[in-house]
Amino acid sequence: MAAKGVPQAVVCLSSALYFHGLLSEEPPEVFLAIGEKARRPRRQQPPLRVVRFSGAALSEGIEHHSDQRVPVRVYSVAKTVADLFKYRGKLGFPVAVRALRDALLAGLCTPEELLHFAAICRVTRTLSPYLEVLMARRGADIQAALANRRALTAPHSMSHP
Repeated sequence: MAAKGVPQAVVCLSSALYFHGLLSEEPPEVFLAIGEKARRPRRQQPPLRVVRFSGAALSEGIEHHSDQRVPVRVYSVAKTVADLFKYRGKLGFPVAVRALRDALLAGLCTPEELLHFAAICRVTRTLSPYLEVLMARRGADIQAALANRRALTAPHSMSHP
């Protein structure tokens, strides 16, 4: 497992999409983000694709999970979508746009969270038009997905007779 061998790294891009259930097939290589001056991992298995982030682009939006008792640091859905727009030249624009749509329609992040991370990743001007079109066309569906997600994650109150 890549996270065990490189504990300071953060799972990102298409690997984070897969982790969050927004990609049906596991990517052939594990994308990991490391700092600009961090030592590049030497691991060969699984195949790694290392990207270098700095400042808030490296430190913001990290979620802590565990996979088979191994701690895993992975970027949130909103941060992942912003990163995909940043790396659209390497990973493809359709991947970024599909991830934006799927994340919103699944209620996995809010438009505000997306804009927050777009600003950090300096892709606001690129991401915003797609977000605006989605909100204009599917705003009611997105709001319903967010409301449904909040209802599912809200603590249930039990009333006692």
